[in-house]
Amino acid sequence: MLQFSLYRLIQELLTNMLKHSSQRAGTLTVRTTDGKIVLEAQNAAGAETRAGKGFGLLGMKERVNALSGRMSTRREADNFSVMVELPR
Repeated sequence: MLQFSLYRLIQELLTNMLKHSSQRAGTLTVRTTDGKIVLEAQNAAGAETRAGKGFGLLGMKERVNALSGRMSTRREADNFSVMVELPR
């Protein structure tokens, strides 16, 4: 279950970068620490927001919650980031 969920989370993070980033690029980091798996995605934020047009972030949040994890998003200036922490 965890491996499949990681696959789907990474897939959605990459899809969001391609759809919403002003540069259609970004970085994705996967690391393990203290019994956790951490995914961090960062990309240039697009000028236009498409809130409400899809279920990508909502679906990710539900998947993370089902695995007793944490997810946060942040938009600062021209950057958008997502961080996911899942127990191993």
